[in-house]
Amino acid sequence: MAEKVTRILHSQGLNRAKYDRLAGLAERAGGVRADAWCRCRGVSTAAQSPYEIRDAWMAEGCAWHGLPARLGKATLADALGDIEAAREAAKVSVRKAIRHRTRGDDAERQSLYGLLKQNRWTEDPFLHRQMRKQWRG
Repeated sequence: MAEKVTRILHSQGLNRAKYDRLAGLAERAGGVRADAWCRCRGVSTAAQSPYEIRDAWMAEGCAWHGLPARLGKATLADALGDIEAAREAAKVSVRKAIRHRTRGDDAERQSLYGLLKQNRWTEDPFLHRQMRKQWRG
């Protein structure tokens, strides 16, 4: 499984005006990320692709919190990737619960694994309950 790495860059020759501009961009990008987590962490967006979510935001006329559209879209894509990673991390515990519940019943186990893998976990009450317990979104 891929691990997320944070990189900290150190700049030389960065004057106060450039620093203030970058700090403002970072603050506005944080607003886009927070908005993405509030709007896209629910069950309704679990089955949507990032492109569908982005297109819906564009259709609404999203102002990207004052960011240029290119940076806003990139920030949204990054936030959606983080949401998806959190959802996938929750699935690890759900797989363990599936194994525990379906001891000796291979057909049901494979069926539940298939629903979980295809992001159709809302169709089964057991999977839905387990995902709600494990995924704090």
